[in-house]
Amino acid sequence: MEDQQSNVTSEQTSDTSTKHRRDNITEKRFQDRKRPLIYKKCSRLLVRQCTWERISKISSINTPNQCGAFGSLKSAQHAAPVFNYWFTWQTPVLNGRPGAFHCSEIAFVFDNTDRCAPMTGGGPGPRALAAQVSDAWINFARHGDPNHSGLPHWPAFTAEQCPTMIFNTQCVMKNNPDTDERKVITS
Repeated sequence: MEDQQSNVTSEQTSDTSTKHRRDNITEKRFQDRKRPLIYKKCSRLLVRQCTWERISKISSINTPNQCGAFGSLKSAQHAAPVFNYWFTWQTPVLNGRPGAFHCSEIAFVFDNTDRCAPMTGGGPGPRALAAQVSDAWINFARHGDPNHSGLPHWPAFTAEQCPTMIFNTQCVMKNNPDTDERKVITS
């Protein structure tokens, strides 16, 4: 009986601690006035994700919005085309816990997924994605256009459509992929 009580207490403490971390993260990003509204709206959008994934998404929600803003500014210069991408492939190492983390695409850009196996897991899956990603970067460096036959057509950025290549096990091109999330922070 005591063990059951201590487990419940431990779970309650964990929930309280997670809520506290979530509030700290959203407070720093959005100030107190918007924090409850943003978390509530995003939680509805992210209902299938665990608390940690929600916290991660909410803490980085401004990033795609900033990319869209920078893309708009750069494309308005009419100097060179802009291409937007998300790298959403999630590593299988550590039971997938790291997810798609900051700079995880670098091993794919340089086609070094086997050399970086502690991060990528190595093998044919990461190798196939690395071929697609590295060919896109090579084409962009050589010609200013990342398109190649191994990817869906990837149009240059426009503020209206915000075309975004989603690099994952299956690469797809989507227009405005985070419309609902961007509406949350701009409302």
